[in-house]
Amino acid sequence: MSRPDLKALFITGYPFEELLKRGIDTGDVPVLLKPFDPLEFLARVRSLLD
Repeated sequence: MSRPDLKALFITGYPFEELLKRGIDTGDVPVLLKPFDPLEFLARVRSLLD
């Protein structure tokens, strides 16, 4: 089932290189690595909601 309207933000404590590459390369899934800056988190959420 395709959900082009679904927004996602991936937060992980494990920097799996392939996962990060896919998310960043496709541009469709933002990735944050723990620990992350709360302001960066808010910026990413806001960009998803705009």
